[in-house]
Amino acid sequence: MPASLQTTPSLRERLTDDQVLDSLGNPIDPGDALPLPLGLRVPTMLVERELNYLHWLGASLKGAGRVVELGCFLGGSTAALVEGMKRSTAPHKPVLVYDAFEAPNDEAVTNSWWMKQFNLAPGENFRKRYEVLHHNRLNHLTIREGWLPPKISPEDERSLYPEQEPIELLFIDAAKTSDVHRTILRTFGRHLKPGSIVVQQDFVEMMVPWLPLHMWQLRHVFEPLDAVRRTPTVAFRCVADPAPAIEQLWAESDLLDPIVRHNAWQRVHQYWSDVVGPNAAGFVHGHAARHAEMVADAASTVDASRAYEAWVRSAGCAQVYVSPFWDEYIVSLHDRLLKTVSTQSPLLDRLRILAAESAVRCSVSRKEDLYAQGYCLPLEHRDEIWNAVSAHLQSSGHQKIALFGAGAHTTWLFESGWPKGNVEITCILDDWPREDSLNDIPVVMPGEAGDLLNGVTAIVPSSDAHELQLIAQAQERFGSTSYEIIPVYTRPGVASEQCVQAMEDYLPTASVEDDQLEGIPPSFVPSEAPERTQLGLSATRSWTHAFVDRFASPQWARGFVRFSDALFLWDVIEAAKPRRAVEIGTASGVSTAALISAIAHFSRLEEMEGQTLVSTFDIASRCYFDGTRPIGAAVAQVVPDLVNYVSIHPGTTAIDAAKHFNIGQIDFAFIDGDHRHPIPTIDLIALLYALKPGAFVVLHDVEMQALGASVGASGWDVVTGAEQLFKRWPFEKIQPCNDDPALNNIGAIRMPANPADAAEFLVTLLHEPWETHEAPPEAIADALEPLGLTLSAQTNEAHGVAKNLGCSQRCVEPALPQKLSTPMAPPAAT
Repeated sequence: MPASLQTTPSLRERLTDDQVLDSLGNPIDPGDALPLPLGLRVPTMLVERELNYLHWLGASLKGAGRVVELGCFLGGSTAALVEGMKRSTAPHKPVLVYDAFEAPNDEAVTNSWWMKQFNLAPGENFRKRYEVLHHNRLNHLTIREGWLPPKISPEDERSLYPEQEPIELLFIDAAKTSDVHRTILRTFGRHLKPGSIVVQQDFVEMMVPWLPLHMWQLRHVFEPLDAVRRTPTVAFRCVADPAPAIEQLWAESDLLDPIVRHNAWQRVHQYWSDVVGPNAAGFVHGHAARHAEMVADAASTVDASRAYEAWVRSAGCAQVYVSPFWDEYIVSLHDRLLKTVSTQSPLLDRLRILAAESAVRCSVSRKEDLYAQGYCLPLEHRDEIWNAVSAHLQSSGHQKIALFGAGAHTTWLFESGWPKGNVEITCILDDWPREDSLNDIPVVMPGEAGDLLNGVTAIVPSSDAHELQLIAQAQERFGSTSYEIIPVYTRPGVASEQCVQAMEDYLPTASVEDDQLEGIPPSFVPSEAPERTQLGLSATRSWTHAFVDRFASPQWARGFVRFSDALFLWDVIEAAKPRRAVEIGTASGVSTAALISAIAHFSRLEEMEGQTLVSTFDIASRCYFDGTRPIGAAVAQVVPDLVNYVSIHPGTTAIDAAKHFNIGQIDFAFIDGDHRHPIPTIDLIALLYALKPGAFVVLHDVEMQALGASVGASGWDVVTGAEQLFKRWPFEKIQPCNDDPALNNIGAIRMPANPADAAEFLVTLLHEPWETHEAPPEAIADALEPLGLTLSAQTNEAHGVAKNLGCSQRCVEPALPQKLSTPMAPPAAT
């Protein structure tokens, strides 16, 4: 992936200036420093990276005090801490382990997805199971069974912690209520000394808002030490005597005032923005939403929930833990708020809209089997090529290698049984890791590989769509080292002559001689366009000569935007001057070439060297009209000098597109994918929070009904998804002004000053019969039911009417919902 798409830098786990070093003296994240061996693990709710972190932490202890573990469950944390402490040369007393050892007395909970794996009966006491799992560690443990009380007296504190000794490490996974957390801090926290460590296992989980609130109040006592990536675990280091500050913690009644509480959460968010960056700090919105709900503040609940929803769909959360309970939380929130809010409250309408948005985004996430059918090369060709790579590695004496690329292609590669022979993959390099490991092999950024590259003699790119990009990046980073960088799909002699020919057809990096480009005569390009004045531009185009030089299409391409559409794209781009443009629906890539050529013409490219200016996404990996060509193949043919400014993403949806960007980061979007209603609307819902306020979104095929009528009914299959979205759009919009509908078949809508203001309109538009001829997903239908919207697929009969008559009168003269009948004032033209 191009470096410019790393919109969220790799989050470091160590949050202080004192670094953790590996055996070679290189900086390393604590979660990577000392992995817990697989054979020492026990059933646990903790993930691998948390266990590794606790293992390293245990080995780092100095024996300066007791180790206290609050909430051990079956002992995943116990095993990691004790096994780490065994590696320490310092003397240690037994770990004090506290737990009720009692399963939830609720069958629904014990059968939930997160508990069912442990096979516990409701109310079951599992201490014996814990002791069996840790039979060889019992001499390192002092086990105390029972619930931590929400209220506690000084006498009870001494009874709960009779040792009253300094504590070097306090592991907290039992603070399930605010009062219990206060008990923990008063009973154990007061015995922490400067240099002691507190591990808050649930810190980033939105369901426990008292943790970030209390730790923010104690920020002068506890400094953030480590945030374990993609987990809720955050550790703090004690820097002062905590006892006086603990007594000053807020009571719940102190935060009942909504203004006081809002200001508190703003300060918490700002604090964590300073610590981990403003994008990664979006997890705080989830806490604020949960806290507002707990104190029956419905307005703040909805506002904070929308902020969290926007964050979890963005790149800001890429390496940060997202609550796995969020999707069910937002759906069930409506029923919970009904207990405190009138059924007629506008707040409930806002919440219903938010729940519907969230359901839409969840339902259009990538399908599980997508990667199996979307590659640039057929499966049999890929198998043949990688078998040849295995043979080459063995004949060349490469025993340890690193793969470059941790995408869906690598997933397929492992599922195919590769590597074969005596080849070991020590790590997978990726510029933007989404996972810590694949197939139990670590996934790391190239600069963070460290010891994982010891003994490696070759680096192999793992992507059939972007191999040349990966090779170039590998050569730049490792070219002067002893690693051999081995081409796969572009390596001569790797496969049969037939397969080599197939690769030449599939790779979008070189023109085929007989793929001649077709341009347009200058006389076809009008220099005057009155609609340009609506964009704040002169009616006269001064750049028509540049457009003629740039706009072209290969002879093999089909279904691309015509030159009049491309002219409109250039108009809008001249007005917007975007630095980050997104295209949904790549196909041949002719429109992609038009986008990048326009951006290049109206920008200073020398200021954007190495950046991705156009990111294009398509659910397919090969052109829908020609399976021998990858999506975007025309880009390298039409604008070879600009190809490095384009990033092509096969096998992706608009949901994936949004996750490449932070909130409000996209300047411009072109939606030209599936035109069946409501797919364009769903695409826009997916991108909603990634778009900047006032961003232009261009929609193609917005005059399909008029075009259908003009060519006659026979054989014309009208779909109206883009048309309905454009013509009903209640905010600012613009369209070419011509007598011929074929010249008006493109339009631009503009996002309101607050993109969320468009959510109600977009959700309401889903109510129109779906042209996909499939029943709408049940989750979306359920989410829209509280809004009084019943979803249905368009019947074949209804579709025939649209096909033969263009559309019903209702679609020709759309009536906006009453709540949307007065559009907000549009933002000023750029």
